Amino acid sequence: MAKRMACNDSSEAAKILIKENDWGNLVVLQGENGVTVYTSR
Repeated sequence: MAKRMACNDSSEAAKILIKENDWGNLVVLQGENGVTVYTSR
């Protein structure tokens, strides 16, 4: 996600997506690495 958006890391990319789309949360499924939930708070 971060690479495609030219961000330094996935946290930065998530913050941008949450803000641009007016989302409260973003869930990222990472296969063997599990699940990460980013929030607008």
